[in-house]
Amino acid sequence: MRKNILTVLLALSTQLMAQNLECPTHVYSLPGKPFMHKLVTDEGHRVNAVKGLPACMKLDVTTRDYAFIHGTAPVAPGTYTYTAIIDQYTPQEKEVQCTLEVRAKLPQPTPFMGLLTWNAFQNNINQEVVTKLAESLVSLGLKDVGYDHMCIDDQWAAAERTNGRLIPDTQKFPSFNKLTDHVHKLGLKIGIYSDAAERTCSEAMPGSWQYEETDAKDFVKWGFDLLKYDYCGAPAEADSALFRYSKMSAALKKAVKEVGKDPDDFLFYMCEWGDRSPWLWAAESGASCWRATADTRDYWSDTMYKGGIIQSIDRFKRIWAYQGVNRWNDADMLVVGLHGTGYSSNDGGGDGYQAGLTQDEAQTNFALWCMWSSPLILSNNITNLDGKLNNLTKKEVINTFWKEDLEIITNKELIAIDQDPLGQGAEPIIDTEHSIAFAKDLSNGDVALSITNLSSDMLTLEIPLSNIPGISEAHTYEIRDLIRHIDLPALKGTENIKSDTLQAHQTQVFRLHKK
Repeated sequence: MRKNILTVLLALSTQLMAQNLECPTHVYSLPGKPFMHKLVTDEGHRVNAVKGLPACMKLDVTTRDYAFIHGTAPVAPGTYTYTAIIDQYTPQEKEVQCTLEVRAKLPQPTPFMGLLTWNAFQNNINQEVVTKLAESLVSLGLKDVGYDHMCIDDQWAAAERTNGRLIPDTQKFPSFNKLTDHVHKLGLKIGIYSDAAERTCSEAMPGSWQYEETDAKDFVKWGFDLLKYDYCGAPAEADSALFRYSKMSAALKKAVKEVGKDPDDFLFYMCEWGDRSPWLWAAESGASCWRATADTRDYWSDTMYKGGIIQSIDRFKRIWAYQGVNRWNDADMLVVGLHGTGYSSNDGGGDGYQAGLTQDEAQTNFALWCMWSSPLILSNNITNLDGKLNNLTKKEVINTFWKEDLEIITNKELIAIDQDPLGQGAEPIIDTEHSIAFAKDLSNGDVALSITNLSSDMLTLEIPLSNIPGISEAHTYEIRDLIRHIDLPALKGTENIKSDTLQAHQTQVFRLHKK
């Protein structure tokens, strides 16, 4: 175990030394799938060649501001290496080795989708609540569009260990095995929560530090398929985080193997908040997704905890190149549908904003998470998405926006952008005080474009198609509005695309398809 962790610490050191590359040097793919690796460098440098590329891939150094590899992954599983040559503007060039891991199965070839209990329920969780939420994922059609993970968050356990083991609070959860069996029969997976320190974030229950193997065995024995692993109370340094996450990852793999299952069927969800730049090292810990932001709050702007929608935009416009298949930056839970009725999601604020997004802001929340290829994790009480009074919380109110909320989170055209198998993050192509536009490469050669009004006034934005990566002036493009679900007039690559008049904090998303 110690040797394995030293190996990943060395990998972290190698990753950091790989700069001037500002992108991952270890990437993943399923066999024969569309593949893209954007070789983004820091300012003043550029990749001008790559040695050792598989024959099914090629390098493009002329059509964008950065070099990129594209094509298809090899059909034979295995580890492939190639070397990026970075122009150092000196007599010597810098060589950086990249690794492509082609595997017949990956834990997370596309970002996972599901629901977490924290924002809407916090400590008011129990077996009945989780059961009804899981059943609602099915009855509302949410499972059919991809939401297939029902996840329990903090405060499920007794306050102290018994004989060294985490024990469920039996007043809340009389039988985990009955619960997990029921959720599995619904065709869903189910997740559990812990922390890489002595106590969890709530401090109401023990964490898993120094009990990794014991807890991992119990999580697997109880029938869980996912672990959300937090970092409250743990050391601040990145190498400590890598060490602690690697210990739990290894323990989970061992526990799953011991019961004769495939470790790739268990999802290790790292919740580190982006404080230690996990996009640089988290994949080496065994995680396939990791939090890249503070806890998302139910605010457009949250200057107190940095958890508003605008703060997430600021983070993701800087880390887009680190996104990829089986290595997902997570923008945290969606706050669509909370309407200011959550618990800790109501904390924060500043800039005069009140808890509770407008519907335009909620649409932006969902649309940008899809553009960024973030996991899509609901956090609202979905049992109120039928317009009826429910009794799962003390806040028994009819959600007057239930139809709009359901329409936002079941938008299949936007979900397809999030789940696109090419796995690219959206890169900012316009970034001003009043607006931001992101462009995202898709697996079939299409390009997704989002335009967001960051201001409190109405705004219309016009963008030359030639300014969008992946668009050629030589072709004509069919335009699809993914929120209104309508086709727009086709445009030549030499023409401009124009947004509607966008309300404050509203987003419009287009899909561009070459005719």
